[in-house]
Amino acid sequence: MMDEEYEKMYHFEKGDWWFLGLRELILNIAEYIKCKYEDKYLDIIDIGCGTGLNLKSLEKFGNVIGLDSSKDAIRLSKSRGIDSLISADAEMLPFVTHPDITKQHRIIF
Repeated sequence: MMDEEYEKMYHFEKGDWWFLGLRELILNIAEYIKCKYEDKYLDIIDIGCGTGLNLKSLEKFGNVIGLDSSKDAIRLSKSRGIDSLISADAEMLPFVTHPDITKQHRIIF
């Protein structure tokens, strides 16, 4: 994604219908998974976390890590107060883990 698109996303995702609907879907699925795990504190990785608003919203469910290859995305996520960020390519993850939830490019696995 072009860097100027991250700036636009940062400003629109709090109130734009697309981002609101997507975030509601993500949070509903995370709530369902949390119930299946009997309210365990979940380990969540957001691959392609963008500007971090979805990641910030997922913090109430457990430990979250945001991963993005864009330095601008990481910078904007940090401005939301998110510290658990990794600048890396999703095809070459710098760790091996088995999270409870992996969100990638608007898809939850």
